Amino acid sequence: MRINQQAQGLQQMASTLKQRLKGDLHNRRAHIIAISSGKGGVGKSNVSLNTAIALQQKGFKVLLIDADLGLANVDILLGSNPKHNLGHVFQGIKSLDEIIYPGPDGLDLIAASSAEIDYINVDRVALARFLKDVLHLEKIYDYIIFDTGAGLSPTVTSLLMSAHEVILVITPEPTAITDAYAVIKILSREGFSSSWKVVVNQAQDASEGEDAFQRFNSVTEGFLGISLNLLGIIPRDFAVSRAVMEQRPFVLSYPLAPASVSVWRIAERIVNNQTYSREKKKGLDHLFYRFWQGMKGESQ
Repeated sequence: MRINQQAQGLQQMASTLKQRLKGDLHNRRAHIIAISSGKGGVGKSNVSLNTAIALQQKGFKVLLIDADLGLANVDILLGSNPKHNLGHVFQGIKSLDEIIYPGPDGLDLIAASSAEIDYINVDRVALARFLKDVLHLEKIYDYIIFDTGAGLSPTVTSLLMSAHEVILVITPEPTAITDAYAVIKILSREGFSSSWKVVVNQAQDASEGEDAFQRFNSVTEGFLGISLNLLGIIPRDFAVSRAVMEQRPFVLSYPLAPASVSVWRIAERIVNNQTYSREKKKGLDHLFYRFWQGMKGESQ
């Protein structure tokens, strides 16, 4: 009964989205990027934050959503303590636009909180409500970046499927590559067909980063028939550790550090490599409509 009532409440919204799927996409604006990893400890949140700032400094309007409710690292990296967070959205207490707070250099942020909800088991209605809010924000921003949780919970998988572009962060460690391979394997089975971008983080040098990428790419090509795109290699850099201790983004505190230079290049490639067509920019619409159809089926 509860699912049936919730599905009825979302039916009108889904009908509107169905009309948008028929071609009314010219008002869409934001490019949605999900930055993820197969395992924790690869520096994913740091890559997300600094890449978002680099895009903001290039003159784009950027929103970074810390969707890693298991760890919620972005506010820690910034030393911020926002009053509201994504947990309040999933609980239905706040909408996304009500919890946006200003970050460094004009970046807009939405915080996560590992203490508010069971992120692994976010129900379909709460996730659909969240994606509906993102739809409204698409007209405001040039880029919306999800810093997702590591691994493949149902919530993480849904966020990755909703993005126009997924960037996987790996390190040269074999476990990081193996776990990232699992992400690609699962999402490809779910029908995700966009190009896969890879950032190799914490590499000793360019040679080690290139070798890690080639090992990763050979596995996905050999077993899945999927070719990856190397977006960039971020070297291991003491400036990153210092910036974390200072709770400041390293691209701002140490703009000439090797890691910062690498992130600037990654941001430049993100902008230059946006070859997707307007017709392909409909991930959130399709995902939300699919949620509604699923709830409708469950209620029958």
